[in-house]
Amino acid sequence: KNNKSQAVTIDVEDQIPVSVNSDITVEALTLSGGNLDAQTGKVTWTITLPPGAQKELIFQYEVKYPKREKVLLD
Repeated sequence: KNNKSQAVTIDVEDQIPVSVNSDITVEALTLSGGNLDAQTGKVTWTITLPPGAQKELIFQYEVKYPKREKVLLD
């Protein structure tokens, strides 16, 4: 939310997990127009908000793995 009296441009960064195990796959489902770097899992948004505007970013991913595997998501 931009509470200022002028427009602001911000960079928002987040990250999805990156699997090193070929049996475990991570798929980005919804990134709200963010740019995904597949190597690092880094998602970046550059947003310009007018005065008083608010923006919500939807960020979803899916992890698929065999039942025999134990998976920790940090």
